[in-house]
Amino acid sequence: MINDAVLLSIHPEWAELIYAEKKEIEWRKSFPFKLNTINYFDLYSPYYKSKVTRCVYEKPIKIFLYETAPTQKISGYIIVNHVEKVQHLDLFQYNELNKGCVYDEHLIEYAKGASLFAWKIALACKFTQEIQLNRMTSKSQTIKRPPQYWCYCDDTLIDSNNRG
Repeated sequence: MINDAVLLSIHPEWAELIYAEKKEIEWRKSFPFKLNTINYFDLYSPYYKSKVTRCVYEKPIKIFLYETAPTQKISGYIIVNHVEKVQHLDLFQYNELNKGCVYDEHLIEYAKGASLFAWKIALACKFTQEIQLNRMTSKSQTIKRPPQYWCYCDDTLIDSNNRG
């Protein structure tokens, strides 16, 4: 289907932690809200000083992982069922409880005082062989450059035998 998945640029060390199931959330400043129906819930927890907004997808989304240099290939994908918007003051405790694998000082630098979105990883699948970026499409057009952060993409790969 057209644009029903996401292509995410990620450093190889973070991808390896995800595949090893040590990193269970991916911190981002935004999230893919155009893919399918989303239900929003405000959660209140004794662990957090303020609310956490949970965005639940109607169906899980597939997120292909494009590893940056030195790999520069698509190494696999993750499945995300929901995303949670975490207020700046709660980032550290949330990160620790949910295996974000990011040092507090890096979270401070990345967030710059704003809320962040925790993409909750339900499943990670590493390909046995990495895939070239030019086998990925968006709106049936070949993706030529990796996204700065992430972009919508098609949930199919171009057969390398059918390239002209």
